[in-house]
Amino acid sequence: MPPTRTRRLFNLAAAVSLGMMLATMALWVRSYAAPERFERYSETSTSSQTTRVRAVRGWFGVGRYRHIYVDIPLMLKTDH
Repeated sequence: MPPTRTRRLFNLAAAVSLGMMLATMALWVRSYAAPERFERYSETSTSSQTTRVRAVRGWFGVGRYRHIYVDIPLMLKTDH
């Protein structure tokens, strides 16, 4: 590859990297004023699953929660 093409590819990669860093910093600073929360919820007949992404006050967290449904009969005491 000619040196000018290599230099252009490097400059493009550096510019993309700088843009991603600036966007990340802007979102990080914004998270102090406005918390963000994204959730994806899926459900089947026997369980449900929640995937959660949160950014609050400079903290970033990702979590996955699974809830399993168990059919337990309710036994009530009756006086006869």
